[in-house]
Amino acid sequence: MAASPKRFGVGHGTERITALSDGVFAIAITLLVLDLKLPDLPEHVTAAELTDALLDLWPRLFSFVLSFLVIGIFWINHHHHLFAFIERYDTRLLWLNLLVLLFVSFLPFPTVVLGTHGSLAPAVILYAATMTLLGASQTVLWLYASRGRRLVDPAIDPRIVDLLTSRGVGATLVWLLSIPLALVDATLAMFSWLLIGVAQQALVRLFYRQQEAEEQSLQTTER
Repeated sequence: MAASPKRFGVGHGTERITALSDGVFAIAITLLVLDLKLPDLPEHVTAAELTDALLDLWPRLFSFVLSFLVIGIFWINHHHHLFAFIERYDTRLLWLNLLVLLFVSFLPFPTVVLGTHGSLAPAVILYAATMTLLGASQTVLWLYASRGRRLVDPAIDPRIVDLLTSRGVGATLVWLLSIPLALVDATLAMFSWLLIGVAQQALVRLFYRQQEAEEQSLQTTER
């Protein structure tokens, strides 16, 4: 009996996918620091002049730290959460992953714009729009891989699927809603991004509470 032909672009193991992703994340997070440059100063600069120059850098320092943390969070979610459960791949998953990496590699540009013109609505909108697209692409990747256990561990807890989906959708919505808010107040829009961390923690706590409640229920039943 002839062996069935191997489907093009389908396979097990995602090591090469995560290796490429790690490289793109690492390069993007490294490029962020290139915008931190002191302006031209006199050869014999005074302490006061140097202090003023350093203080003038604070908007760029803010955008650097913000994007460093954001890229770090997306990397943790991508590598240690999503691909901890994705065991197989197909051509569509590869393209969806490349879409995620497209927005990751683009992020240093809106970071520079935000650090230079952070008080202006277009700068905040550009940054929030980039993050919206990044969050949406990563969420779509997870939905595609997890739907019907297409490419994930078949034994994965359904609550984990829901948790990772909810976290992706929630963060993306915050970024998206901050865009019209920036038209009203750019600073308020940036503060609204803090809601992402609050929502993420709330979802994780809810997940563990449900898990503990189920374990206690099982223990009571066994007794």
